[in-house]
Amino acid sequence: MELIQTALIKGERGTFENTGAPIASLAVHASGRIGQRIVLDGRAQRRWVAPGDIDLVPAGSHIGGEDEGAYAMLILGLPVEALARAFDALGARAGRLQPLLGVRDAGIAGLAWALHRESADGDLLYRGCLGEELLRRLVRLSAPTARDSDPKAPALSGERLRRVLDFIDGNLDQPFTVDDLAERAGLGLTTFKAAFRLALDTPAHRYVVRRRSERARLLLLAGDLAPSQIALEAGFSHQSHMARWLRRLYGVLPSDLGRRAARRPSTQARALR
Repeated sequence: MELIQTALIKGERGTFENTGAPIASLAVHASGRIGQRIVLDGRAQRRWVAPGDIDLVPAGSHIGGEDEGAYAMLILGLPVEALARAFDALGARAGRLQPLLGVRDAGIAGLAWALHRESADGDLLYRGCLGEELLRRLVRLSAPTARDSDPKAPALSGERLRRVLDFIDGNLDQPFTVDDLAERAGLGLTTFKAAFRLALDTPAHRYVVRRRSERARLLLLAGDLAPSQIALEAGFSHQSHMARWLRRLYGVLPSDLGRRAARRPSTQARALR
């Protein structure tokens, strides 16, 4: 599965030019309000850009111009295959995104920043789901007639559900994607995601993160392993990644759980009683 790559770039006043990039790109402006002269595929305009403004540049486009002050922006490269899947999921024929300049969409901007935060050490499955949602929203802007497909899938149950849940619990310490789960269920990706949500009333990626957090919480309370080791045992990239999710889901930090464990007799001491 191709993942969206992100980069936070900063620069000073000056000219810029980018010709014929092989993939589409999304820019989320992050600096103060600055003037800009921009030319996209031969069409020029003078504008002001401010934090939160979004530019979408299709693959193969020519963009250039001049920034009239220092700037910072988050750039995301949109993989061709992932974009095609987004068109397909919305029942739209895969095509070229329409260029967008200076769009305001808090949902898209929020997803872009969430992807950037997860890009270095985030969960592979969670990153993939964030990317899919971002691309679907961009396709809706580019192709207003596109609609989320309704696979009319029944809730995942029986042997299919057991295979998926067993795979999740048996591989929490390993990276995997929603595509891997759909394969275990023997369903297409879109159908699987709808069927899983119907069965457990939560998206697959959220269920996996919660199971990883539950394992980490129990291991921390046991007090037998170092937090860095527990993070890997529970499937997190490292300790800070684990801490972020424990705080988000339970309102606690690893250190809080470690202190609780320290107040209890050790495993060895309990065994000797």
